[in-house]
Amino acid sequence: MKIPREAWWVAGIVMVMLLIALVLRAGAGEQGVERSSARTTYGSAPSGLRAFYLALRELGYDARRLRVPFSASTLPREGTLIMVEPPLPVTAREWRALYRWVGAGHTVILAGHWMLPQFELAFPGVNEMFVSAPLTYPAARQPTYLARGVRKLAVRSAWRIEALGEPRAAQDSKRRRRTQPVRLGAEPYPRELVDALRRAAPLFGDPRGTVVAYARIGAGTAILVSGGWSLSNEGIGKADNLVFALNALGPPGAGPAWFDEYHQGYSQNLVWAFIPLPLKAALVQLLLALLVVMYAVSRRFGAIVPLERATRQRSEFLGTMTALLRKGHATRLALRTAHDAAVQRLRVDLGLPADAGPTELAQAVGRVSPQATEKLMAALRQSRGALEGPETLNESRAVALVRQLDEAVRLALRGQ
Repeated sequence: MKIPREAWWVAGIVMVMLLIALVLRAGAGEQGVERSSARTTYGSAPSGLRAFYLALRELGYDARRLRVPFSASTLPREGTLIMVEPPLPVTAREWRALYRWVGAGHTVILAGHWMLPQFELAFPGVNEMFVSAPLTYPAARQPTYLARGVRKLAVRSAWRIEALGEPRAAQDSKRRRRTQPVRLGAEPYPRELVDALRRAAPLFGDPRGTVVAYARIGAGTAILVSGGWSLSNEGIGKADNLVFALNALGPPGAGPAWFDEYHQGYSQNLVWAFIPLPLKAALVQLLLALLVVMYAVSRRFGAIVPLERATRQRSEFLGTMTALLRKGHATRLALRTAHDAAVQRLRVDLGLPADAGPTELAQAVGRVSPQATEKLMAALRQSRGALEGPETLNESRAVALVRQLDEAVRLALRGQ
């Protein structure tokens, strides 16, 4: 069965639309697929950040999710970036882009020890998932804007920050109990970022060390937090953790709060993210054009023409039958029909019975027109031979036999 051209158009358009949909959705994280230990705004488990994210929205903050790797073109133009214990590594290129972004006047909140070398283990022996780290309540060490309205924080982290400006006794004590700092392969962060964070000033601490530190990077700010528990669903409502987080973000109109979801495993399509704006506009125009074409091929151009019920000529029927037989290569069928019609006409016009054979036809024709008997018998014999023969009957020979048979029948009945 031949498929109409319109069907191919529709199938092609549907395939293009599906391809565009796959390109737009490829790589997108499955929202709602929750990992028990992930610090993600999609997570409702105790370790997730969904409560913090929704609380910001309820308080009038513009909370958003960043689901692309860090670069000069993907980092937001305004707002605060929040990174909480990302399980995926941050590449050296991303660290450099983040350093330049903060230095341009932005704020980043780095909650968690992960790669930065100034975090050290303050509670030797606890596991790295912090499930057995004790709950402590650090207090403010300096009267900064981050301490406004904060009496104490609730922290459950085994790590502390090696910040500048700590008392010499505390530094010596930490050196005596220090374990090997965390190293996940070679240090991917730029040296200027490490130097800036090593100059961080301690803001909140407990007897074990500093849990919140503040560092200036160019015109921007980096706020270090020793762990992500204080911002999690379990810890955000403890003590004054939420007040501290709001102080770090500023008032609701200060700019969006961007949660890093890319390094939590929730990424969006990189192909679409890095396509230039003119090319995106061209793709949208192409999609609209395809929709217009699909609409056009599915519509009639004009009203339906009613079928005419006029009387048909006999020549139209003959022409149609001729074309049908010719397309079907039915020359043998056409010759058989002509032969049977000629024999039936002779029987009827000569008054013979319906089962009269060739001999009876020859005798009857001889009584009417003796000179036509031989010619009629020859025509009937040749047509029967062509019908019963094994060779292929071509169209020209079939037409010649039909004409010969018709002429013989007219000659035989002329004298009647």
